[in-house]
Amino acid sequence: MFQTIKSRIKVDNAIFTFGETEINGVTQNEYLVFCAGANSQYVEWLSPLKDTSLLSLISTLRVIKNQGYKGKVKIKKGWFRINLHFLGVKPSKGIKVKANFSGCLFYSGG
Repeated sequence: MFQTIKSRIKVDNAIFTFGETEINGVTQNEYLVFCAGANSQYVEWLSPLKDTSLLSLISTLRVIKNQGYKGKVKIKKGWFRINLHFLGVKPSKGIKVKANFSGCLFYSGG
């Protein structure tokens, strides 16, 4: 049974994987996003990126790194959005990131 998320959900785990895929004989950059929130809600999303979108995302991440891992990233597609808020870095603990996803999307409620 599919359910709908219409509000912001706190993400406990977010994994981003970048790579390439072939679509209709053309190699494209892509990213896979897996987000897991409270109550076993999760989203797994594979999206091809055009070169400008990928360069923009990488550029934003570089700026955040140069600012001591402080800043925000929004990844948006249609009505769905993943928000990442980088809060700094500590050598003993690593990079602190808060994440949530919002919008209207369908997910499997297990």
